[in-house]
Amino acid sequence: MNNDQCVDLGSDMWLLLADTFKAAMEADGITDIADQALVYAGFISTMSGFMLAELGPEATRMILDQAKDGCAKCMRSQFVVVPK
Repeated sequence: MNNDQCVDLGSDMWLLLADTFKAAMEADGITDIADQALVYAGFISTMSGFMLAELGPEATRMILDQAKDGCAKCMRSQFVVVPK
C-alpha cells in the first residue's frame, strides 16, 4: 500500500468505529460536550500509548505533531466558540 492508501485505511477504520464510540457514550449517559471531550481525550491518550509501544517515540511524535497541525489548521478556519 502507498502512503495515501494507508492513511485512508486508518480514516476508514475510525469511521467504522465512530458510531459504536458515540453509542457507547450515549449508553453511559454522556451527553455533555465537556464530558464527551474527556472521553475523546481518554481514547486518544490510550491510542497514543499503544502507538508509542508499537512504533516507538520518533514515529509517534511525528504522527501526533502532524495530527495537531492538521487539527489546528481546521480549528482556525472553521471552529466558532459559542459561550454557554
